[in-house]
Amino acid sequence: MRTLMRWLLGAGVALLGLVVAAVWVRVSLAWSDSRGWEGQATEIRYLVFACIALAIAAAGLVLGVLVGLGRLRRRR
Repeated sequence: MRTLMRWLLGAGVALLGLVVAAVWVRVSLAWSDSRGWEGQATEIRYLVFACIALAIAAAGLVLGVLVGLGRLRRRR
């Protein structure tokens, strides 16, 4: 039962990472669109936002797997 709970917690952490990445994309694109179109600078900004969102999602996924495996427990 403990293993199942640990994996469910890990899945929750991974899902939370994806949600945070999606919120980041929504907020950053809304901010960028409020500044108007600036040509190549805007496109580069969009790429930077996408890379940050991918990093957030990947970190959440890795953290979820580590929680699921039980690698983040304190050693006593």
